[in-house]
Amino acid sequence: MDGGIDGRIYFDMPGEKTLQSMALEVKGGVNVSIGEVRKLNNALNHPSIQMAGLIVMYEPSERQKASFNKEMALAGYVQIGHEHYPRLQLLTVQEILDGKRFQLPAPAERSGKSYTAKLPGSFSDLLNS
Repeated sequence: MDGGIDGRIYFDMPGEKTLQSMALEVKGGVNVSIGEVRKLNNALNHPSIQMAGLIVMYEPSERQKASFNKEMALAGYVQIGHEHYPRLQLLTVQEILDGKRFQLPAPAERSGKSYTAKLPGSFSDLLNS
């Protein structure tokens, strides 16, 4: 139903009239496949989604990591201001509990600015636009 997107982190991107986002997908199973990474990569085709993050419950095997890293590298980087951020990223739940975060600009709610820009609708609305 959600088109594979479980959440978003919104941020301001210079030159854009609306807030941009990092789409988030959460997978709790033991066997997360390269197909999940590829599906999330497809979310990057929408103009308001600049980055995508995959959160997995379990640490991928070394073979999975190599495969995931290769696929994520193909997504490239996005330049926001003077910084470059990987467009596709992965974190484990344990990494998040240990304090690691996705590489992205300050989320909109924490930037100290007020936003009047219209937020994009639900992911299914985005797919139908």
